[in-house]
Amino acid sequence: MGGLAIAPAPAILPAVRVETDIEGGKIEVIAATDPGAIRLAILPDGENPRFRQWFCFALRGVRGARCEVAIENAGACTWAKAFAGYDVCASYDGVAWFRVPSRLGDDGALRFTFASKRDGVRFAYFAPWTSDRLAAQVQRARRSRRGEVAILGATPLGAPFPMLRFGRLDDVGASVFVIAQQHPGEPMAGWFVEGVVDRLLRTDRVARAVLGSATIAIVPRMNPDGVALGNHRTNAAGLDLNRQWLEPDPRAPEVAMVREAMTRRGVDFFLDVHGDEMIPHVFLQGAEGIPLRTDRHAALEAGFAAAMLAATPDFQTTHDYGRDAPGKANLAIAANWVAQTFDCLSLTLEMPFKDHAERPDPKRAWSPERSKALGGALVEALATCLPSLR
Repeated sequence: MGGLAIAPAPAILPAVRVETDIEGGKIEVIAATDPGAIRLAILPDGENPRFRQWFCFALRGVRGARCEVAIENAGACTWAKAFAGYDVCASYDGVAWFRVPSRLGDDGALRFTFASKRDGVRFAYFAPWTSDRLAAQVQRARRSRRGEVAILGATPLGAPFPMLRFGRLDDVGASVFVIAQQHPGEPMAGWFVEGVVDRLLRTDRVARAVLGSATIAIVPRMNPDGVALGNHRTNAAGLDLNRQWLEPDPRAPEVAMVREAMTRRGVDFFLDVHGDEMIPHVFLQGAEGIPLRTDRHAALEAGFAAAMLAATPDFQTTHDYGRDAPGKANLAIAANWVAQTFDCLSLTLEMPFKDHAERPDPKRAWSPERSKALGGALVEALATCLPSLR
């Protein structure tokens, strides 16, 4: 008598979960029951659907699973073409980040495969610079003999709005302002600021020269509400803060608070730190199109660019956005408004979301570590250029 055939037990799929309960977490889940067919979509900024680019999420219950992820609407995002040649950022602990090879398909989906070694893994458009790291920089300024913290006010959602100050706290000497994360989905700017603070707090000749001759005011996070909401470009009211500097909307008090601090102290050097979705280079944009443009501005810009070239191999001067025509600058943009208002050296710094074309790194591409190193290079360049600012 033949035995009964016993059907093999069905394979048990891991209980995959897509979670956004992390700072800046934001993604729409279309399907996630099968780790081999995870389907997601990028969500727009809450109050401004014009902007759709940022994503941040975690996969749980995936140890040993081969995850096939498709972000299906990448090709319909604000900077859709930016996902060509881009690799997703990943981390097991939220501290050490690496890249996962990704591909933008003809159907507009950004796809990647990941075999997880742990139960949980995070993915993001770029490694988030978290509020814990912001708080650590605030504490470092408070504890430093050459630093202090000013709380300029509160954001519309009630977050404190700190400005760190280092160096000549008696307000004698040059006045340097650095701001970061006007666009919340550009966290490389936060990592850059951390690198600036690291370099300032060394006790070597360069740090002493900068701290002894200038006040360095840093607003490490211009858009706390946008970060909390997982927005890419805007604040809680759906406003792009970098289009609010000429006449700030009452719903953009973040800009008004910083303008007031600048007016009290004056500005000799200004740097607005950003990330660029499309261009795989580190570059500066000047204020060529302001009505008050002079040969002095051009000379200061050229001198600072030369100092950055000497300070870091990650900087270059060939690739940028191009130049505004004379008198055609948009004065609602921070660097243009500051240059026009204070007759000073005023620049925008851009870092890539993608790999860095001059010095590619297949494992990490442009990374938090390189953003921090670039922040340190800023201090080196300032040491060279401070004497010529006034």
